Amino acid sequence: MTTKTLLCNLCPNCCALTVTLEGDAVTGCTGNLCTQGADFARQELTMPLRNVTTSVAVSGGLYPLCSVRLSAPIPLSRLTEAVALLHGLTVPAPVAMGQVLLEDFLGLGVQVLSTRSVPAIRFCKD
Repeated sequence: MTTKTLLCNLCPNCCALTVTLEGDAVTGCTGNLCTQGADFARQELTMPLRNVTTSVAVSGGLYPLCSVRLSAPIPLSRLTEAVALLHGLTVPAPVAMGQVLLEDFLGLGVQVLSTRSVPAIRFCKD
C-alpha cells in the first residue's frame, strides 16, 4: 500500500488530496471537500487527461492566428504530440467561430474547434 498527494483543481476549493493505492488501484481518498475530488484522483492516477487550447496559423486572414480548443480532453501521454501538430497547422481564411478544423484529431475521436472568427483579407480593386 502506497500513498500519493495530489492537488485537485476541479473546483475553487483546490483540495490537497491524499490517495491510497494498492498496486495500480485507488483504494481510498481523503482531503476532498466535494464529491469530485475522489473521481479526480482516480482519473489522474489511472489515466490522466488534459484539455488543450492553443492557436493555429491562418493563411489569407485578417489576423495571423486563430485560437482553437479540442472538443474533449485527451490522454496526457499524447499532449506533446498534439501541441506539436497544432503548432504546425495552417488553416485558410475565412474561419468561423466554432468551425471544426480537424475531425478525429490523432485518431482520438476529438475535434479541433476554432474559438474565434478570422475573416479573409479583402483587397479593393480600383
